[in-house]
Amino acid sequence: VECNPDSDIAPLLAAIIAKGQASGEFRADFDPETGALIILSAWKAIGIYAIRTGKRPQARKRREQVLTLLLKGMEVDPAT
Repeated sequence: VECNPDSDIAPLLAAIIAKGQASGEFRADFDPETGALIILSAWKAIGIYAIRTGKRPQARKRREQVLTLLLKGMEVDPAT
């Protein structure tokens, strides 16, 4: 998956998710574009919260936590 630095990141994230779905790494029961929008929305919300509350030092760790939670939620359950 290629990314132009001037392009919107949503299509790139959607392509990564779709590739993960095709390889069986991510569940196939959701739309990749929706997954990308959810990731971006959470990412931006944490940034806005950090700016408004002055909690910028915690923003990086919180973004990592959100990304982990979302990606783990997209993973295929090995028990199925």
